Amino acid sequence: MKNKFNSMLATPYGNAIYLGRNIDIVMDHNPLIVDYDTPIAEVSTLAMARQEENLYDYVIVTKGLEYYGIVTVKRLLESATELELKYARHLNPLTGLPGNVVIEEKLNNIISRCDEAGVFYIDLDNFKAYNDIYGFESGDKIIKLVAQIAYDVVDKHAQCSSFIGHIGGDDFIIITDNCSCIEVICEEIIEKFDNYITSFYNIEDLNKGYIISSDREGNVKNFSLMSISIAVIKGYICELKTPFSIAQRAAQIKKKCKMENISNYIIETV
Repeated sequence: MKNKFNSMLATPYGNAIYLGRNIDIVMDHNPLIVDYDTPIAEVSTLAMARQEENLYDYVIVTKGLEYYGIVTVKRLLESATELELKYARHLNPLTGLPGNVVIEEKLNNIISRCDEAGVFYIDLDNFKAYNDIYGFESGDKIIKLVAQIAYDVVDKHAQCSSFIGHIGGDDFIIITDNCSCIEVICEEIIEKFDNYITSFYNIEDLNKGYIISSDREGNVKNFSLMSISIAVIKGYICELKTPFSIAQRAAQIKKKCKMENISNYIIETV
């Protein structure tokens, strides 16, 4: 807009023609206006999707439907690059998903916004026993499988409003603003996992329906084939106050899930 305005004034008789006229004839009637809470990555995408002559126009920021300020494209792109570098430093090396630093930021964000949201905690049952018998390389393949399943299902149902993180080991988290799709996400993750997991066992163990391994106390016992448990908290997550309180509540729900000894999910509302 600034370049367009200067170009108009630089034409022969530009000052005489325009300076005494209404500002309406030189103003941009369709500027890029974003809300204060819009993610930087999203604003960057919108800014760079503009017409070439408008690429470097300022971005107008509003807060509570009132003018809040402007951002230059230079500053916007610098900030986006800084965030990408920070984000990359905290990715899990096995799955490429964000780790605990980013997860905590996301949880604090939904707490501060106090909007309705859904938080899924995903955990594998009998994963340690499988690792002890089949080895870490096979276990890593299953971890990557779960990450891919979660990504595919969330991408299908709630791509624009969701986040997937890797807490560590066989624990994952999904955060979504789309509470209407919580059940279908749980059901499809379980369906896909149960369909794929059998291919990671040999025929003998599949026929038995269990493997023989040692528990954490060293006791030899039978362990059922792996299943997946999903504990979901939905509603106004800010009621739980802190990420630690959210994790505690999820741990209680997961404990109930694991009592079933099959892939299942439980949703509780706050």
